[in-house]
Amino acid sequence: MENHLADESSILHAQVRRASAENGYDSEMNLRSANHPAVIKKIWLGDVCKTLIRVVPGNSTPLVLEAPTFDEQKWKISFSSGDLSIIVESKPYWGFGLMTRCYANTISLEGPLELRAAIILDLAASIPHNPWEVSLRWMFSRRICKVEENEKRWKTLIDHAKEDLTEKIDHVSDTLANVKKLPDIEDSNVDILAAESDINAAKMALSEDNAPAVMRAIARIEASIIKADPRIDIKTDVLDEAEDVLFEHVIEIGDITEVVVDHIHEEEDIPFVDLTQEEE
Repeated sequence: MENHLADESSILHAQVRRASAENGYDSEMNLRSANHPAVIKKIWLGDVCKTLIRVVPGNSTPLVLEAPTFDEQKWKISFSSGDLSIIVESKPYWGFGLMTRCYANTISLEGPLELRAAIILDLAASIPHNPWEVSLRWMFSRRICKVEENEKRWKTLIDHAKEDLTEKIDHVSDTLANVKKLPDIEDSNVDILAAESDINAAKMALSEDNAPAVMRAIARIEASIIKADPRIDIKTDVLDEAEDVLFEHVIEIGDITEVVVDHIHEEEDIPFVDLTQEEE
């Protein structure tokens, strides 16, 4: 069996069920809502691409790499989030593209395996249908990818994401158990009870394939454990990942200063006007 987890990128194919002209692009090929004043042409996005853009946290403005022509549902879009780069291509694989279910979206992800797997888990859980279940199997296998192979790619990443989240939950659970054994921990019962409640919440979210909810619960567990005993060293990196999302687009003050100074140096000399003297 091909080991898709050994690759630095993943290529998956998803069946499109619904599409609408709620988006467009401007003269710089930035994807916009259809009612944006800068939009020069509409583009039909399906449920798969719309959901993918929504579930990727902190993503850049999607860029239309290949604009649609007479077929408004045939296009290629790219966007990124941190170390993760994503390209989505929409194209028909049967029926001359006369219906939405004639289309498939090819999703290419490049970046760390944990990020790719988490996004695919969240995407699959957020779409009403299994994205690997296609309308016309034999034509999909002929024009896009073998149906069985494509399903295996999806499920391999989804299983990896679940295993990774399970390990994180187990880690904070073990850490909490060690904290509860400390002799001077009675004063932190509130924090311990909060952590135990969030562990149950994380397990429930995982059973529902809700990766973001799992990560939020784990972050709360870590915070409660640290409050209960600041000496504990938490190493799941969940809090660090949350900080990365919050500060990803922060601009350093020094950067702003350099830009302003460079701009001033490029300008012509500004005449000095002495306003301290009284008018005669």
